[in-house]
Amino acid sequence: MNAVRGAEVLLVRAYLDLDLALVSERGGAVHARVTSSPAGVAEAAFELPVTPMELARFLVATGPARTPARGISLSPSPLDLQEIGGRLNDAIFAGDIRACFQRSLTLAEQQGKGLRIRLNLSGAPDLAGVPWEYLYSHALSRFLTLSTDTPLVRFLDTPARSTPAGLDPPLRVLVMISSPSDAARLDVHREAELLRTTTADLTAAGSLELVFLESATLTGLQHAINQRFHVFHFIGHGGFDRAAGTGVLVLEREDGTSHLVSAAKLGTLLHDAKSCQLAVLNACEGAQTSGQDVFSGVGQTLIRQGLPAVVAMQSEISDRAAVAFSHEFYYVLASGRSVEEAVVEARKAIYLTYEDSEWGTPVLLRSAAEEQPFLLTRPAALPTRDQHWAAMRAAAQEAAAAGSDRVAVPLLQQLVAENPADDGATALLARVQTDARADTTRDPTHRVRPDGHADPPVQPGPQPRYRAPQPAPPAPPETLPPVGPSTPHTDPRRRRRLTTAVVLTAALVLGGVGGYALWRSVQPADSASGASPSVDQDYVVTACGEEAELPDPSPDLVSIPCALQAPVMDGDMSDWGDVPAWHASETVYANPEDAGATDFASAWYLVWTRDFLFVHVEVLDPAHTPVDPYSPSAFWEGDGVSFEFGPDPRALADTERLRPDDLHVLLGVTAERVLTAANAPGGRGTFEAAIGDLGVDTGLQFTEQGYLIEAAFPWSTLNVAAPPARGDVFGMNLNASNARVNGPTAPTDLARMVSSNAIRTAVEQNLPGFWHTVVLAGPSA
Repeated sequence: MNAVRGAEVLLVRAYLDLDLALVSERGGAVHARVTSSPAGVAEAAFELPVTPMELARFLVATGPARTPARGISLSPSPLDLQEIGGRLNDAIFAGDIRACFQRSLTLAEQQGKGLRIRLNLSGAPDLAGVPWEYLYSHALSRFLTLSTDTPLVRFLDTPARSTPAGLDPPLRVLVMISSPSDAARLDVHREAELLRTTTADLTAAGSLELVFLESATLTGLQHAINQRFHVFHFIGHGGFDRAAGTGVLVLEREDGTSHLVSAAKLGTLLHDAKSCQLAVLNACEGAQTSGQDVFSGVGQTLIRQGLPAVVAMQSEISDRAAVAFSHEFYYVLASGRSVEEAVVEARKAIYLTYEDSEWGTPVLLRSAAEEQPFLLTRPAALPTRDQHWAAMRAAAQEAAAAGSDRVAVPLLQQLVAENPADDGATALLARVQTDARADTTRDPTHRVRPDGHADPPVQPGPQPRYRAPQPAPPAPPETLPPVGPSTPHTDPRRRRRLTTAVVLTAALVLGGVGGYALWRSVQPADSASGASPSVDQDYVVTACGEEAELPDPSPDLVSIPCALQAPVMDGDMSDWGDVPAWHASETVYANPEDAGATDFASAWYLVWTRDFLFVHVEVLDPAHTPVDPYSPSAFWEGDGVSFEFGPDPRALADTERLRPDDLHVLLGVTAERVLTAANAPGGRGTFEAAIGDLGVDTGLQFTEQGYLIEAAFPWSTLNVAAPPARGDVFGMNLNASNARVNGPTAPTDLARMVSSNAIRTAVEQNLPGFWHTVVLAGPSA
């Protein structure tokens, strides 16, 4: 079937299929198998060539921060993309499978067809989180998914509707934008305008029709979806309910609050909407699975319930990427070409006009149905490129005149990238960006960057939050007395280390938190290594590494003891009884309305092994306010704890910015469990949102006066590549956050933050030379 673009005829690409499956065997071995291809079958052993932390850092390099404020870009890293993508490609196309792929590609080319790679991960669901869309072939010198010759789809071998929907233009798209009042807010009007304006030429040509749901409720969707829509397009929050083991989308209730809708419920509605052949999920975890059931993500469940195709975003994308993707995707789809071609061309639109690497964010999931989801009943009239540019220019001018720079800027940026000769668009972009900077100066609470994107949520501290000068913080409550001798006050910028030393030979009593008291005694060690004379030294060497000379004790140095028996992450804190405490009770931020509160403090207990850093925190906080689970980078705005962590900071100057391996690790507390996340260094030398779930084991226990947390961090999640040993030195701060509620349905914000570091503000947080210094010691008892 052909489509008409002016006088140009667009041909639908035909494909041969290479079915490639990854299968986990008993004992943990994984095999790659070509079960069907033009060149036959093949098999080879597979070993994932990257560590979990490498994958997490790779995802940081492939696009903007994954926060509700879309468009916060990190520095692009094309070399990393090729390097990691090449390793993934060489690992999955190894041995006989590589030869099979090369032969299949040759046979497809001889027939004038493309080779569609259908990747089946049902037998190895733990590998579903790997960004396979970035496979890079050194032999072909290109990324596979940036060519219609070699599209990659995540294939689910499940039945689908046998008869594709007949499409009489226009292509009808039902759009739902959900922004509940009690979740991180989206600018619904702006999201709608960006989608509407970037596709205005398609709607004017009669090839596309967008219908926006007025109510983002499940009932509203039920009433609308059967009105012969071809595509369901969702913009909003998505997530993965680990307790239930299923993907969810966050819709709205009638009162505007959050309604977590399971993928199964959504699939039930879409199953009976026979004309709907495709779902586009612009939700931050729309493609994520449990790692156990490949159908448990939202997209996977929709495929299982009969939808032929789903395009799900692995993470949120920036405005620029959304503008480029939406137009090209719907342009190609409305022409009657395959959904594989539509995704590839949309990726190329991002790749060619945008200097970031978000083109691999969309994941295409397909069922076993081989038919094209949409068959045109007649050729579609498509706009010319000049008509597209004219429509974008008119929409940008209208948005700029209305003062909507956050709509105008990404449209103009994309227009200038596609048509550099448009001097009028270039001049308008410069003027709008200048106005945006001026607005930022006048109103610092509403900051828009020169590229038109909102600044990320700043980390807490009086200066960046633009608060009035704060009253002097109250003294820590008596229930958490200081550990060790007091330290005389000096210039606060010189007191970059702990204000109180951890005295390993002291015995202390901690009372109050949870209404119980623990006698935490620490026995004196017989050597600088901290080893106890009653413990077999060979076992100590095995557990903690060779004996090492430790720095001389001082108030500026804190020792973390090695654990000969690691604590169990089960919520029972009784196995932490003999660990020295760090107190994070220095108030570094207090909301003016909560400045006088004294019932908030924290005590930290840390031990280590060659495999893990174990963290236990006791928090005095009688009124618990859960974090927003859909804003992991902002867990510090709810009840929870966090810590900065990085390599040895002792040689750093005070002005040196974050290093590549520095992290801000966050543990947010909900009513049922502890959620983890991490912020990594961005292009501006500050922490920016990066990793939504570290996948570490945690435990949680609530008490009458607060809560207790424990977590086991594999060293690899902290960017420590090799197992550490006694004497290794790192930089670290310890922090705890307390949220305040602004009303029954309003979002919470930060009431107070305490830290082990008295000068830990949003500025010093990004200067590791001001962090504490910690050393890994031998066992303390």
